Amino acid sequence: MMYVRALSSAGLISALILCTLLLAFDSNGLAQAPAPAPVAEPTKMPFRMPGQFSVVYREHTDGADSKAGVVVKMYQDGDKYRADAVSAAGEVTVIVRGDLQKSYRMTPASKQYAEQAYHPNLSNPLKGMFFPGKWDKLGTEELNAKLTDKYKLTEIKSNTEYFFWVDQTTGCVVQRKAKDKISTFTDYKIGPQSPDLFEIPKDYTAITKTVDKEDTVFPLISTKALFKAPKSFYLKANLTSYVIKREDPQKKNDVKTLDLDLCVAGDGKLWRINNYAASTSEIIRWDENKRYVLNHKTRTYTVGEPGNRAAYIGFGFYPPAGTWKRQMRTPTVGIYTLETDENLKTGALNYSILEDPRFPEGMGWYLESADGNSAVSYLYRLSDYKWEEQPASLFTPPAHYKAQ
Repeated sequence: MMYVRALSSAGLISALILCTLLLAFDSNGLAQAPAPAPVAEPTKMPFRMPGQFSVVYREHTDGADSKAGVVVKMYQDGDKYRADAVSAAGEVTVIVRGDLQKSYRMTPASKQYAEQAYHPNLSNPLKGMFFPGKWDKLGTEELNAKLTDKYKLTEIKSNTEYFFWVDQTTGCVVQRKAKDKISTFTDYKIGPQSPDLFEIPKDYTAITKTVDKEDTVFPLISTKALFKAPKSFYLKANLTSYVIKREDPQKKNDVKTLDLDLCVAGDGKLWRINNYAASTSEIIRWDENKRYVLNHKTRTYTVGEPGNRAAYIGFGFYPPAGTWKRQMRTPTVGIYTLETDENLKTGALNYSILEDPRFPEGMGWYLESADGNSAVSYLYRLSDYKWEEQPASLFTPPAHYKAQ
Protein backbone atom coordinates (compact mmCIF):
# COMPACT_ATOMS: atom_id res chain seq x y z
CA MET A 1 0.00 0.00 0.00
CA MET A 2 1.38 3.39 -0.95
CA TYR A 3 1.31 5.92 1.86
CA VAL A 4 0.47 9.35 0.57
CA ARG A 5 -0.85 12.65 1.84
CA ALA A 6 -3.92 14.28 0.41
CA LEU A 7 -4.07 16.71 -2.49
CA SER A 8 -6.51 19.62 -2.25
CA SER A 9 -9.73 19.30 -4.29
CA ALA A 10 -11.36 21.57 -6.82
CA GLY A 11 -14.78 19.96 -6.32
CA LEU A 12 -16.85 17.45 -8.18
CA ILE A 13 -16.79 18.87 -11.71
CA SER A 14 -18.60 15.89 -13.18
CA ALA A 15 -21.62 16.76 -11.05
CA LEU A 16 -22.27 19.65 -13.40
CA ILE A 17 -22.95 17.28 -16.27
CA LEU A 18 -25.66 14.71 -16.50
CA CYS A 19 -23.63 11.57 -16.01
CA THR A 20 -24.50 11.91 -12.35
CA LEU A 21 -28.14 11.34 -13.21
CA LEU A 22 -27.18 7.77 -14.08
CA LEU A 23 -25.77 7.28 -10.61
CA ALA A 24 -22.28 7.08 -12.06
CA PHE A 25 -19.77 8.36 -9.55
CA ASP A 26 -16.49 9.44 -11.11
CA SER A 27 -13.19 10.60 -9.73
CA ASN A 28 -12.33 12.90 -12.59
CA GLY A 29 -14.00 15.79 -10.84
CA LEU A 30 -11.59 15.53 -7.93
CA ALA A 31 -8.41 17.49 -7.42
CA GLN A 32 -5.65 17.49 -9.96
CA ALA A 33 -1.90 17.84 -9.66
CA PRO A 34 -0.43 21.13 -8.42
CA ALA A 35 -1.25 23.99 -10.79
CA PRO A 36 -0.09 27.55 -11.44
CA ALA A 37 -1.54 30.53 -9.60
CA PRO A 38 -5.31 31.06 -10.11
CA VAL A 39 -6.57 33.27 -12.93
CA ALA A 40 -7.09 36.79 -11.61
CA GLU A 41 -9.89 38.10 -13.84
CA PRO A 42 -12.51 36.36 -16.01
CA THR A 43 -12.87 37.12 -19.71
CA LYS A 44 -15.99 37.12 -21.84
CA MET A 45 -17.09 33.86 -23.44
CA PRO A 46 -15.98 34.16 -27.09
CA PHE A 47 -18.96 32.36 -28.61
CA ARG A 48 -22.68 32.15 -28.01
CA MET A 49 -24.75 28.98 -27.91
CA PRO A 50 -28.23 29.17 -29.50
CA GLY A 51 -31.06 29.59 -27.02
CA GLN A 52 -33.34 26.93 -28.51
CA PHE A 53 -32.12 23.48 -29.48
CA SER A 54 -31.96 19.77 -28.74
CA VAL A 55 -28.78 17.70 -28.72
CA VAL A 56 -27.50 14.21 -27.90
CA TYR A 57 -24.83 14.30 -25.21
CA ARG A 58 -22.32 11.51 -24.63
CA GLU A 59 -19.46 11.20 -22.18
CA HIS A 60 -16.64 8.69 -22.23
CA THR A 61 -13.09 8.29 -21.00
CA ASP A 62 -10.36 9.29 -23.42
CA GLY A 63 -9.26 6.19 -25.33
CA ALA A 64 -12.50 4.29 -24.66
CA ASP A 65 -15.32 3.61 -27.11
CA SER A 66 -17.07 6.93 -27.73
CA LYS A 67 -20.42 5.12 -27.92
CA ALA A 68 -20.00 3.69 -24.44
CA GLY A 69 -20.80 5.49 -21.21
CA VAL A 70 -23.42 8.11 -20.55
CA VAL A 71 -26.01 9.04 -23.21
CA VAL A 72 -28.36 11.97 -22.57
CA LYS A 73 -30.87 13.71 -24.82
CA MET A 74 -30.97 17.39 -23.88
CA TYR A 75 -33.50 20.07 -24.77
CA GLN A 76 -33.30 23.81 -24.14
CA ASP A 77 -35.72 26.60 -24.91
CA GLY A 78 -34.73 29.83 -23.21
CA ASP A 79 -34.84 29.25 -19.45
CA LYS A 80 -36.43 25.83 -19.87
CA TYR A 81 -34.27 22.72 -19.87
CA ARG A 82 -34.86 18.97 -20.05
CA ALA A 83 -32.56 15.95 -19.99
CA ASP A 84 -33.49 12.32 -20.65
CA ALA A 85 -30.69 10.06 -19.41
CA VAL A 86 -30.75 6.38 -20.31
CA SER A 87 -28.44 3.57 -19.20
CA ALA A 88 -28.50 0.00 -17.96
CA ALA A 89 -29.52 1.46 -14.59
CA GLY A 90 -32.75 2.76 -16.12
CA GLU A 91 -34.09 6.13 -17.25
CA VAL A 92 -34.11 9.41 -15.37
CA THR A 93 -35.54 12.70 -16.62
CA VAL A 94 -34.81 16.15 -15.24
CA ILE A 95 -36.85 19.23 -16.10
CA VAL A 96 -35.62 22.69 -15.09
CA ARG A 97 -37.96 25.66 -15.33
CA GLY A 98 -35.86 28.79 -14.93
CA ASP A 99 -38.95 30.87 -15.57
CA LEU A 100 -40.55 29.33 -12.47
CA GLN A 101 -37.30 28.72 -10.55
CA LYS A 102 -38.25 25.08 -10.15
CA SER A 103 -36.52 21.81 -10.88
CA TYR A 104 -38.10 18.37 -11.16
CA ARG A 105 -36.81 14.84 -11.49
CA MET A 106 -38.93 12.07 -13.00
CA THR A 107 -38.66 8.30 -13.18
CA PRO A 108 -40.60 7.19 -16.28
CA ALA A 109 -40.60 3.53 -15.21
CA SER A 110 -42.69 4.31 -12.13
CA LYS A 111 -44.34 7.44 -13.55
CA GLN A 112 -43.36 9.46 -10.51
CA TYR A 113 -41.81 12.88 -10.06
CA ALA A 114 -40.49 15.07 -7.28
CA GLU A 115 -39.51 18.70 -7.00
CA GLN A 116 -35.87 19.24 -6.07
CA ALA A 117 -33.96 22.27 -4.90
CA TYR A 118 -33.44 24.77 -7.71
CA HIS A 119 -30.05 26.29 -8.46
CA PRO A 120 -29.57 28.55 -11.53
CA ASN A 121 -26.41 26.75 -12.70
CA LEU A 122 -26.24 23.38 -10.93
CA SER A 123 -29.79 22.57 -12.00
CA ASN A 124 -28.95 23.21 -15.66
CA PRO A 125 -25.67 21.54 -16.69
CA LEU A 126 -25.65 23.32 -20.05
CA LYS A 127 -25.21 26.60 -18.17
CA GLY A 128 -23.07 25.09 -15.43
CA MET A 129 -20.32 23.86 -17.76
CA PHE A 130 -19.21 27.43 -18.56
CA PHE A 131 -17.38 28.53 -15.42
CA PRO A 132 -16.14 32.07 -14.79
CA GLY A 133 -12.58 32.06 -16.06
CA LYS A 134 -10.11 33.07 -18.71
CA TRP A 135 -10.81 32.07 -22.32
CA ASP A 136 -7.98 31.52 -24.82
CA LYS A 137 -8.39 30.60 -28.47
CA LEU A 138 -5.98 27.80 -29.38
CA GLY A 139 -6.67 27.61 -33.09
CA THR A 140 -8.92 25.97 -35.66
CA GLU A 141 -9.43 22.23 -36.06
CA GLU A 142 -11.55 19.97 -38.24
CA LEU A 143 -13.62 17.65 -36.06
CA ASN A 144 -16.07 15.12 -37.48
CA ALA A 145 -16.11 16.94 -40.84
CA LYS A 146 -16.89 20.27 -39.11
CA LEU A 147 -14.59 23.25 -38.95
CA THR A 148 -14.30 24.20 -35.28
CA ASP A 149 -12.63 26.82 -33.13
CA LYS A 150 -10.75 25.32 -30.19
CA TYR A 151 -10.77 27.19 -26.88
CA LYS A 152 -9.26 26.70 -23.46
CA LEU A 153 -11.19 27.84 -20.39
CA THR A 154 -9.17 28.20 -17.19
CA GLU A 155 -11.51 28.33 -14.20
CA ILE A 156 -10.81 31.13 -11.71
CA LYS A 157 -11.39 29.29 -8.44
CA SER A 158 -9.56 26.02 -9.10
CA ASN A 159 -7.36 26.92 -12.08
CA THR A 160 -8.73 23.77 -13.76
CA GLU A 161 -8.47 23.74 -17.55
CA TYR A 162 -11.34 22.80 -19.90
CA PHE A 163 -11.17 22.55 -23.69
CA PHE A 164 -14.05 23.31 -26.05
CA TRP A 165 -14.49 22.70 -29.78
CA VAL A 166 -17.12 25.07 -31.22
CA ASP A 167 -18.78 24.75 -34.62
CA GLN A 168 -17.86 27.88 -36.57
CA THR A 169 -21.18 27.87 -38.42
CA THR A 170 -23.65 27.40 -35.55
CA GLY A 171 -21.72 28.48 -32.45
CA CYS A 172 -22.58 25.15 -30.83
CA VAL A 173 -20.17 23.20 -28.66
CA VAL A 174 -19.48 19.87 -30.37
CA GLN A 175 -16.87 18.57 -27.94
CA ARG A 176 -15.62 19.33 -24.45
CA LYS A 177 -12.67 17.80 -22.62
CA ALA A 178 -11.89 17.95 -18.91
CA LYS A 179 -8.88 15.91 -17.82
CA ASP A 180 -9.46 12.50 -19.45
CA LYS A 181 -13.24 12.89 -19.82
CA ILE A 182 -14.54 13.72 -23.30
CA SER A 183 -18.07 15.01 -23.79
CA THR A 184 -19.54 15.09 -27.30
CA PHE A 185 -22.63 16.94 -28.52
CA THR A 186 -24.22 15.60 -31.71
CA ASP A 187 -27.48 15.68 -33.66
CA TYR A 188 -28.26 19.31 -32.92
CA LYS A 189 -31.78 20.42 -33.82
CA ILE A 190 -31.77 24.22 -33.58
CA GLY A 191 -35.08 26.00 -33.12
CA PRO A 192 -38.08 26.18 -30.78
CA GLN A 193 -38.79 23.06 -28.71
CA SER A 194 -42.23 21.67 -27.93
CA PRO A 195 -43.67 23.23 -24.72
CA ASP A 196 -44.90 19.76 -23.66
CA LEU A 197 -41.29 18.66 -23.15
CA PHE A 198 -41.02 20.96 -20.14
CA GLU A 199 -44.24 19.91 -18.42
CA ILE A 200 -44.85 17.04 -15.98
CA PRO A 201 -47.04 14.41 -17.69
CA LYS A 202 -50.57 14.38 -16.28
CA ASP A 203 -50.43 10.67 -15.46
CA TYR A 204 -47.33 11.07 -13.22
CA THR A 205 -47.71 10.90 -9.42
CA ALA A 206 -45.93 13.37 -7.15
CA ILE A 207 -43.50 12.13 -4.51
CA THR A 208 -44.23 14.60 -1.75
CA LYS A 209 -41.61 13.66 0.87
CA THR A 210 -38.83 15.60 -0.86
CA VAL A 211 -40.83 18.31 -2.60
CA ASP A 212 -40.05 21.18 -0.29
CA LYS A 213 -37.03 23.28 -1.22
CA GLU A 214 -35.26 22.45 2.05
CA ASP A 215 -34.59 18.86 1.02
CA THR A 216 -34.34 16.91 4.27
CA VAL A 217 -33.22 13.71 2.53
CA PHE A 218 -30.32 15.19 0.57
CA PRO A 219 -29.83 18.80 1.72
CA LEU A 220 -27.91 21.27 -0.42
CA ILE A 221 -25.44 21.98 2.40
CA SER A 222 -24.97 20.15 5.68
CA THR A 223 -22.45 20.36 8.50
CA LYS A 224 -23.81 17.10 9.92
CA ALA A 225 -22.55 13.78 8.60
CA LEU A 226 -24.92 12.38 5.98
CA PHE A 227 -24.37 8.77 7.03
CA LYS A 228 -22.98 6.84 9.99
CA ALA A 229 -21.11 3.59 9.63
CA PRO A 230 -22.38 0.76 11.86
CA LYS A 231 -20.09 -0.85 14.42
CA SER A 232 -19.56 -3.87 12.19
CA PHE A 233 -20.28 -4.59 8.51
CA TYR A 234 -19.06 -6.21 5.29
CA LEU A 235 -19.09 -5.07 1.67
CA LYS A 236 -17.57 -5.64 -1.74
CA ALA A 237 -15.67 -2.90 -3.54
CA ASN A 238 -14.27 -2.34 -6.99
CA LEU A 239 -11.23 -0.08 -6.82
CA THR A 240 -9.83 1.89 -9.74
CA SER A 241 -6.60 3.71 -9.01
CA TYR A 242 -4.09 5.57 -11.12
CA VAL A 243 -1.16 7.94 -10.77
CA ILE A 244 -0.98 11.45 -12.18
CA LYS A 245 2.31 13.31 -12.39
CA ARG A 246 3.07 16.99 -12.02
CA GLU A 247 4.62 17.26 -15.48
CA ASP A 248 1.60 15.73 -17.24
CA PRO A 249 -1.57 15.92 -15.09
CA GLN A 250 -3.79 14.95 -18.04
CA LYS A 251 -2.29 11.46 -18.33
CA LYS A 252 -3.17 8.43 -16.23
CA ASN A 253 -0.27 6.22 -15.18
CA ASP A 254 -0.25 2.78 -13.57
CA VAL A 255 -4.00 2.27 -13.92
CA LYS A 256 -5.17 -0.60 -11.71
CA THR A 257 -8.54 -2.22 -11.11
CA LEU A 258 -9.05 -4.49 -8.13
CA ASP A 259 -11.97 -6.33 -6.56
CA LEU A 260 -11.78 -6.12 -2.78
CA ASP A 261 -13.73 -7.16 0.30
CA LEU A 262 -13.89 -4.90 3.34
CA CYS A 263 -14.73 -6.21 6.79
CA VAL A 264 -15.14 -3.74 9.67
CA ALA A 265 -15.58 -4.39 13.37
CA GLY A 266 -14.84 -2.87 16.76
CA ASP A 267 -16.82 0.29 16.05
CA GLY A 268 -14.55 1.09 13.11
CA LYS A 269 -11.26 0.32 14.86
CA LEU A 270 -10.66 -2.98 13.03
CA TRP A 271 -10.42 -3.22 9.23
CA ARG A 272 -9.69 -6.19 7.00
CA ILE A 273 -9.22 -5.79 3.24
CA ASN A 274 -9.14 -8.96 1.13
CA ASN A 275 -7.56 -8.95 -2.33
CA TYR A 276 -8.44 -12.39 -3.70
CA ALA A 277 -6.69 -11.90 -7.05
CA ALA A 278 -3.37 -11.38 -5.24
CA SER A 279 -4.16 -13.89 -2.47
CA THR A 280 -3.41 -11.23 0.14
CA SER A 281 -5.22 -9.56 3.01
CA GLU A 282 -4.49 -6.48 5.06
CA ILE A 283 -5.55 -6.26 8.69
CA ILE A 284 -5.56 -2.74 10.07
CA ARG A 285 -5.86 -2.53 13.85
CA TRP A 286 -6.18 1.09 14.87
CA ASP A 287 -6.55 0.01 18.49
CA GLU A 288 -2.98 -1.31 18.33
CA ASN A 289 -1.66 0.99 15.54
CA LYS A 290 -0.61 -2.09 13.59
CA ARG A 291 -0.95 -3.26 10.00
CA TYR A 292 -0.66 -6.94 9.13
CA VAL A 293 -0.17 -8.02 5.52
CA LEU A 294 -1.09 -11.68 5.00
CA ASN A 295 0.19 -13.74 2.08
CA HIS A 296 -2.18 -16.68 1.74
CA LYS A 297 0.01 -18.52 -0.76
CA THR A 298 3.04 -18.68 1.53
CA ARG A 299 1.02 -18.54 4.76
CA THR A 300 3.18 -15.76 6.08
CA TYR A 301 2.61 -12.21 7.27
CA THR A 302 4.45 -9.00 7.98
CA VAL A 303 3.75 -6.40 10.67
CA GLY A 304 4.14 -2.64 10.49
CA GLU A 305 2.40 0.63 11.26
CA PRO A 306 -0.73 1.58 9.30
CA GLY A 307 0.42 5.04 8.25
CA ASN A 308 -2.07 7.41 6.63
CA ARG A 309 -5.73 6.42 7.10
CA ALA A 310 -6.58 7.95 3.74
CA ALA A 311 -4.52 5.25 2.01
CA TYR A 312 -7.24 2.69 2.84
CA ILE A 313 -10.83 2.18 1.73
CA GLY A 314 -12.03 2.24 5.35
CA PHE A 315 -11.15 5.94 5.59
CA GLY A 316 -14.16 6.88 3.47
CA PHE A 317 -16.62 5.37 5.93
CA TYR A 318 -15.35 7.48 8.84
CA PRO A 319 -14.97 10.93 7.25
CA PRO A 320 -13.67 13.89 9.25
CA ALA A 321 -15.90 16.79 10.24
CA GLY A 322 -16.64 19.29 7.51
CA THR A 323 -19.23 20.73 5.16
CA TRP A 324 -21.19 18.46 2.83
CA LYS A 325 -22.11 20.22 -0.42
CA ARG A 326 -24.58 18.58 -2.74
CA GLN A 327 -23.55 18.60 -6.38
CA MET A 328 -26.48 16.66 -7.89
CA ARG A 329 -29.62 14.82 -6.82
CA THR A 330 -31.47 11.86 -8.35
CA PRO A 331 -34.60 10.17 -6.91
CA THR A 332 -32.51 7.79 -4.78
CA VAL A 333 -28.93 9.12 -4.74
CA GLY A 334 -27.18 12.29 -3.62
CA ILE A 335 -23.80 13.31 -5.07
CA TYR A 336 -21.71 15.22 -2.51
CA THR A 337 -18.34 16.83 -1.94
CA LEU A 338 -17.15 16.91 1.67
CA GLU A 339 -14.85 19.81 2.46
CA THR A 340 -13.06 19.17 5.74
CA ASP A 341 -12.84 21.82 8.45
CA GLU A 342 -9.57 20.66 9.91
CA ASN A 343 -6.16 20.81 8.29
CA LEU A 344 -6.02 17.04 7.84
CA LYS A 345 -4.38 17.23 4.41
CA THR A 346 -7.18 15.11 2.99
CA GLY A 347 -8.64 17.73 0.67
CA ALA A 348 -12.24 17.12 -0.40
CA LEU A 349 -13.86 13.70 -0.40
CA ASN A 350 -16.53 12.84 -2.97
CA TYR A 351 -19.48 10.55 -2.37
CA SER A 352 -22.46 9.02 -4.10
CA ILE A 353 -24.86 8.31 -1.23
CA LEU A 354 -27.90 6.05 -1.35
CA GLU A 355 -31.15 7.17 0.25
CA ASP A 356 -32.07 3.71 1.52
CA PRO A 357 -29.98 2.37 3.05
CA ARG A 358 -28.26 5.69 3.80
CA PHE A 359 -24.75 4.64 2.87
CA PRO A 360 -22.27 5.30 0.04
CA GLU A 361 -22.47 3.42 -3.26
CA GLY A 362 -19.34 5.17 -4.45
CA MET A 363 -16.58 7.40 -3.09
CA GLY A 364 -13.21 8.73 -4.13
CA TRP A 365 -10.34 11.10 -3.43
CA TYR A 366 -6.88 12.10 -4.61
CA LEU A 367 -3.74 11.69 -2.50
CA GLU A 368 -0.45 13.45 -3.15
CA SER A 369 2.86 11.62 -2.86
CA ALA A 370 5.32 12.60 -0.16
CA ASP A 371 7.55 14.49 -2.62
CA GLY A 372 4.63 16.35 -4.17
CA ASN A 373 5.54 15.31 -7.70
CA SER A 374 2.68 12.86 -8.22
CA ALA A 375 -0.74 11.98 -6.87
CA VAL A 376 -2.80 8.80 -6.64
CA SER A 377 -6.52 8.75 -7.44
CA TYR A 378 -8.72 6.24 -5.61
CA LEU A 379 -12.25 5.52 -6.83
CA TYR A 380 -14.40 2.91 -5.07
CA ARG A 381 -17.67 1.46 -6.28
CA LEU A 382 -19.44 -0.35 -3.44
CA SER A 383 -21.98 -3.17 -3.31
CA ASP A 384 -23.28 -6.23 -1.42
CA TYR A 385 -23.46 -4.65 2.01
CA LYS A 386 -24.07 -6.99 4.95
CA TRP A 387 -24.99 -5.34 8.22
CA GLU A 388 -23.80 -8.07 10.55
CA GLU A 389 -21.17 -8.72 13.18
CA GLN A 390 -17.81 -9.77 11.74
CA PRO A 391 -15.92 -12.59 13.50
CA ALA A 392 -13.05 -11.46 15.73
CA SER A 393 -10.80 -14.09 14.12
CA LEU A 394 -10.76 -12.06 10.88
CA PHE A 395 -8.69 -9.36 12.53
CA THR A 396 -5.84 -11.53 13.81
CA PRO A 397 -3.28 -13.43 11.69
CA PRO A 398 -4.07 -17.17 11.67
CA ALA A 399 -2.08 -19.11 14.22
CA HIS A 400 -0.46 -21.31 11.53
CA TYR A 401 0.87 -18.28 9.57
CA LYS A 402 4.50 -17.38 10.20
CA ALA A 403 5.71 -13.86 10.87
CA GLN A 404 8.45 -12.56 8.62
